[in-house]
Amino acid sequence: MSEKKKIKVLGAGCKKCKKQLEYVQHALRKKNKENEYEIEYVTDPDKIAEEGIFLTPALIIGDKVISEGKIVSENKLEKML
Repeated sequence: MSEKKKIKVLGAGCKKCKKQLEYVQHALRKKNKENEYEIEYVTDPDKIAEEGIFLTPALIIGDKVISEGKIVSENKLEKML
């Protein structure tokens, strides 16, 4: 079995950060790809800084920073996955 792709949602636990996490989960469910991805919700400020992120919410898929300081819509996420 192949290794799961990683999605990281980075944030301080604020409403927008939680909303981004929710959008990721919904998009994976809609595309029936929940088993293909591993989601990590990172709230530790030191770990967020290690990723080079300065604004949250932030979204990383694989090793690529997709967004920083804004929410990616569910529709856009579905197209990316």
